[in-house]
Amino acid sequence: MDVEDLPTNILPKKPKMKIDDLPTSVLPQWPRQKKLQREYSDGKASETPMKSPSAMMLGDRQHAALMKRTLPQVDADPTQELVSISPELARLIEHRKQVANLETRQMQALTATPPAQEKETPVPTPVAKAQVKPEEEKQPRKRTLGRRKRVPVLQQISIVECGAACLAMLLSYYGRQTTISEIREQCGVGRDGLTALSIVKAARTYGMRVRALSLQDNDFRFVPLPAIIHWEFNHFVVVERWSPKQVEIIDPAVGRRRLTAAAFDESFTGIVITMEPGPQFARGNHRSQLTLATYARDYVRQAPGALVQVLGTSFLLQLLGLVFPLLSAVAIDQLIPGKLVNALQLFGIGMIMLVLAQVVTRLLRSFILLYVQSRVDITLMFNFLDHLFSLPQRFFLQRSTGDILARVGSNSVIRDTVSNQLFSTLLDGSFVLIYFFILLSQSPLFATVVVGIGVLQALLLLSTGKPLKDLNQRELAAIGKSQGYITEVLAGIKTLKSAGAEYRALERWSNLFFEQMNISVRRAYITAIIDTVMSALNVAAPLTLLWLGTLQVINGSMQVGTMLALNALGSSILGPLSSLIVSGRQIQLVQSHMERLADVIEAEPEQDVQKSVQPPRLSGDISLRNVSFQYDPQSPMVLHNINVDIKPGQ
Repeated sequence: MDVEDLPTNILPKKPKMKIDDLPTSVLPQWPRQKKLQREYSDGKASETPMKSPSAMMLGDRQHAALMKRTLPQVDADPTQELVSISPELARLIEHRKQVANLETRQMQALTATPPAQEKETPVPTPVAKAQVKPEEEKQPRKRTLGRRKRVPVLQQISIVECGAACLAMLLSYYGRQTTISEIREQCGVGRDGLTALSIVKAARTYGMRVRALSLQDNDFRFVPLPAIIHWEFNHFVVVERWSPKQVEIIDPAVGRRRLTAAAFDESFTGIVITMEPGPQFARGNHRSQLTLATYARDYVRQAPGALVQVLGTSFLLQLLGLVFPLLSAVAIDQLIPGKLVNALQLFGIGMIMLVLAQVVTRLLRSFILLYVQSRVDITLMFNFLDHLFSLPQRFFLQRSTGDILARVGSNSVIRDTVSNQLFSTLLDGSFVLIYFFILLSQSPLFATVVVGIGVLQALLLLSTGKPLKDLNQRELAAIGKSQGYITEVLAGIKTLKSAGAEYRALERWSNLFFEQMNISVRRAYITAIIDTVMSALNVAAPLTLLWLGTLQVINGSMQVGTMLALNALGSSILGPLSSLIVSGRQIQLVQSHMERLADVIEAEPEQDVQKSVQPPRLSGDISLRNVSFQYDPQSPMVLHNINVDIKPGQ
C-alpha cells in the first residue's frame, strides 16, 4: 500500500510523497547495498541483482527459497528515524514490513522442509561445472511413481463419507488402523457430509500435526504425501503419488486411479490437507470387530449339533470318493488278467452299494444343511433388524432406502457363503492334504505335477482377488443407488406424475442403472477370464497325468491299473483343490458384504435397552423454550430458539 491509499483526513498538509522519494539519509542502511545471486547456464556463472520479496513470490519457488536464506539481518529498527518526520510514513513502513513477513510465511508453507540455519557468509564465487553446487541450489526431490509404502484403500459406504474415508486411510497409513464408522462418529458426519475444517479438527484429536494449504499452480513437489485434497468442489480424495506427468489418487468412491496432469488439474480445487504423526499420536488396531470368523462362530452357535452332522456327512462323502480309484486298480490289475468272473459279480454289487451310499449321504447332507440355514436365518435376521430399528434417525438420513435394503440382503449372501463355502473349504483343504501324501508315497512325479497345477491356480486367485473385491464393492454401491432411487420414485409417484417429471426420473434412473451395468460387465469379464483359465487347467491336468502315466507304463515302471488309479487320485486332488480356489475367491468377495454389514451392526443404538425405563403417563401442557436444532455439529442451525406451547387437546 502506498501513501496515496491512506485516507486524506489523516495525511499531513504536505505534498504527496512515496517511500521511494525519501532522502537516503532516513532510509534503512543495509549492510550490503547490492546482493548478488548466481545463475548457472552451460556451466557458466553470472551475477544479477537480487529480486525483492514480491518478485520472489512471483518467480520460481526454488529461487524464492534461495533468496529467503540470503536476506540480510538488521539489528536496529530504521523506521524510528521516520517518526520525527511523519507518523503516517512510519505506519506505511510498518505495513510493508508486515507484508514482507506474510510473504516469508507463505514461502515457508510452500517448502517441504525448513531452511537451514542462516550463516553470515560472503557471496560465493563461481565454481567449475564438475564441482558440487551450493546447498541453496539443490533441486527439490521429485515425487515419482516408484515403489513405496501404499495407502490402504477404504471405500466410502454412503455418499457423505468421502472425508471420513480419506482421514481413515491416512490414519491407517501411519499405523492407526481405524474404520470409517469411527471417523464418522468422531467428525459428526451429517447428511451434508464433512468440511475441510472438520477433517482438520478430527485429525488433531488423534494426535496428528495438520496443515491446510492452498496451491495455485498444482505443484506438489514440496507437499508431503499422502495428502487429502478437495476434488471437484464436492468431494475429497487422497493423493498418494505425484509426478509432473501423472498423479495417482485414491478415490473413496472408486478406488485407486492414475490420472494425467491435465486431468488432475481439471478437478483439483487447490485445497490440500497434509498431516503427520505428532507426539501424542497412538498407533494400534481399531478395525472392525465383525469378521467372517466371528460371523461363522455365531453361525455355529445357532445349531452346533446339526453342523457336526453336516461335517460328518461331508467327511463320509470324501471317503466314498476315495474308494473309486482303488476299485479301478483292482479291476484292471487283478480281475481282468485273472478272468475272475465270479468275483466280478461281487465286485458289481459292491459298486452299486457304493453308489447308493453316496447318493443317500449327499441327500442327508443337503437336508441337514437346509435345516441349519433356515434356523440361522431366523435368528440372525431377527437380531439384525432389531438392531437396525434401534439406530438413531441420522443413520437413515445418511443412507438411501435402497442402500439399507442391500445391507439387509447381505445377510443371505454371507449365510450362503458360510454354509456352502466355508465349511466345504475346511474339508477340501484337509482332504487335499491327505490325498496329496498318498499320491506322494506312490508317485513323486505325479505329486509334483499336481502341486504345479495347484500353484498356478493359487497365483490366479491372488492376482485377481484385489481387482474383483474393488469391483464388487463398487457394484454393491451402484446397486444400492439405483435401487434406492427406484424406491424413492415409487414412494413419491403421485407427486412425480402431478409434476409431469416421469421422463426426468427415468433418465436419472437410467444413468444409475448403466453405471451399475458397466461395473457388472467389467467384473464379469474378469470372472470369465478366471473361469476360462481354471477350466483349461482342469482339462490339462488329467491329460498331463495320463501322458506321464502312459510313458511310465511303456517303460515298464508302472502297471496299467496303478497308472489309472493314480490318475484318478490326482483328479481327486485337483477337484477339491479347484473347489478350494473358488471358495477362496468367494470368501474374498464376501468381505465387501461384511464391511457393509459391520456398518449397521457396529453403529451405536439410540437408547441403551438396559438403562431404559417405562415412561410415566403424560399430563398437562407441553412447552418448548429456546429449542434449537442442527443436523450435525458442523452444520448451521435450522431451528434457533424456538418457543412452543401446546395445550391439552391441541
